[in-house]
Amino acid sequence: MSVRKYLFAAVFTSVLIISLIGGVGAVNNDISYEQQISIKHDSDKYISVHTARDEEFVKASQDAVNGNKEKFQFIGKGGVINAGDEVNVKSIETGSILYATNWGPGINDWLRANDGALAKYESKVKIIKVDGSSGVIKCGDEVYFQAFDKEKQYWDVQPDRKAWADKRIAADGNKNGFFIYNDNGDCTEETGEDGGTDDETTPICNNDGTCDAGETRSICPLECPIVEIPCSESSQTIMKLSDKNNAHGALWDNADYLVSICYRELFSSSYAPAIGEDPHLCKADGTNTVLYLSGETNAHASTTASALYDTPVCYGDLICRSTTELCDTANNETNILSLYSLTNSQISSGNTQAIKICCK
Repeated sequence: MSVRKYLFAAVFTSVLIISLIGGVGAVNNDISYEQQISIKHDSDKYISVHTARDEEFVKASQDAVNGNKEKFQFIGKGGVINAGDEVNVKSIETGSILYATNWGPGINDWLRANDGALAKYESKVKIIKVDGSSGVIKCGDEVYFQAFDKEKQYWDVQPDRKAWADKRIAADGNKNGFFIYNDNGDCTEETGEDGGTDDETTPICNNDGTCDAGETRSICPLECPIVEIPCSESSQTIMKLSDKNNAHGALWDNADYLVSICYRELFSSSYAPAIGEDPHLCKADGTNTVLYLSGETNAHASTTASALYDTPVCYGDLICRSTTELCDTANNETNILSLYSLTNSQISSGNTQAIKICCK
């Protein structure tokens, strides 16, 4: 048996002992979406990104946060993160969300920090507190990462390789805990530009009631609330978003989401439906479909229909396409939305993400 096969076999017979990490500081701030964080495995090693064979592997191998390779973000609905939230994890080093391989039933799927040849699907996870409690995730909390792509899989670390952050089909006693910290590797100090720490702790939010420089909506949701972006008329609303960027989507008539994608604002003139026409209905041939949602609200998006993405967003006489290039303005196309992947993606207004939704 090769060394590689032996090490994989060891994964299924080894049980990792979960040890408590001491020394957590007193500043247990809330963890928010898009805040830069670090993640420490319960073996006392930080999750990090390493390059090998043109692939960005994710390992639990570092003793300290040395740079962007050990820094990540949670991407999702925005605001503070709560136990039970479903998130994607984004690498600061690569700018990509984490993907997983797909080796087949009963074999561990490795995590990747890019969409290279071995990356087969996005590694979306649910964050579960190890102590079973609910509420806001705070710096220093120990959590499980439960993957959605295969039933009852959790992020795991192969003990013999001391490296790969895998996902395995795990019994409750074999799940691995991960500690979530600020981007300097603890909860007490902010990381300086030189990679060291500042002399004084810098508060993430100063709680003065205003959205100041350095404060963002994802980190300070009470001070930087979502600003409502309405359409001039409801008939001009194509769909709704939970925020302007990295948002969940909803149909046009959702009452909870405040950011509207508006035909009139995008095309500089109102859509004038024919008498009796509902511009939100899909045509029989589907030609006015903008994209597909995983549900009527709190949804991810896909550029194609599937059993999971079966809620189309349609509007008027729009003809839309997805592309990684800029929209063809010479052919009257307008970039109305963008996604970071073709499926299972959060949604952003404008062209801030890799996949552009161009309509005319």
